Amino acid sequence: MGTPAKNPIISAIVSLLIPGVGQIINGQTKKGLILLVGYIVLWVVIFFLAFFGTFFLAIITAPLGGIGGCLCCLGYVIPLLVNLYAAYDAYKIANDINAGIFVGDWMS
Repeated sequence: MGTPAKNPIISAIVSLLIPGVGQIINGQTKKGLILLVGYIVLWVVIFFLAFFGTFFLAIITAPLGGIGGCLCCLGYVIPLLVNLYAAYDAYKIANDINAGIFVGDWMS
């Protein structure tokens, strides 16, 4: 009796919506928790910078037309990349598990 089959599509969709949960579904609890906690911390940092950093960057770069305030918007690309990575990883790992390839957890 082996590990039960994993659904790669479900793992990818869930991990795309909430990074790390697809990894937890696949049995990679450490990896999933690291991704999930890291994703939450990332959003806290982004919101902090959006509310406080934009104002200060706009003031500092005022001689350049205040372009620094717009630079904070680039920070919203990073969570999107994390979502895409988590979905790809969950899909790939679920397929590896279904193929019978041994998949360990991070740092184990």
